[in-house]
Amino acid sequence: SDLAKAEHELRAGVEYTGATPRMGKDASSAVLQTAATASLLHIISHSGVNGHGGYLALADRDVSASEILAWRIRPQLAVLPTCASAATVRGEMWDSLASAFLAAGSKHVVATLASVQDSVAAEFTELFYREGGARDPVGAVTRAQRSMSRTHSVTQWSAFVVAGP
Repeated sequence: SDLAKAEHELRAGVEYTGATPRMGKDASSAVLQTAATASLLHIISHSGVNGHGGYLALADRDVSASEILAWRIRPQLAVLPTCASAATVRGEMWDSLASAFLAAGSKHVVATLASVQDSVAAEFTELFYREGGARDPVGAVTRAQRSMSRTHSVTQWSAFVVAGP
């Protein structure tokens, strides 16, 4: 509820992909588990890293990277333009949200290396999907970053990464 641009980000994702949105109390850990084998999972939420690794703040509770792996949440494409979704407290990156999705079986994960502003995440999301992110995540991240580099500082657009083959 405190992500002012979440609705804009949600509309962009739905417009370009036809995804079914789950918002508010429907954005829960149980609903996340039902997306285990989805073709696309886009999460608009808070996330972070603590001493146990990465976590997603969902409506009912925080979900850890280790839970994502244990539950085998493995959409073909996971889009996590949330704060520090590719970050870890360890050098190996194994306990980040991005690596948990990859280890569970996702082909690609779009994530961030650091905290990002809500408005920047929303703009990135719109550009990512407009540039064909659902079918070419690597190319779309590149094109979205290139576009953002014209109007944003490097610290804003460079936080977004794509992991996977």
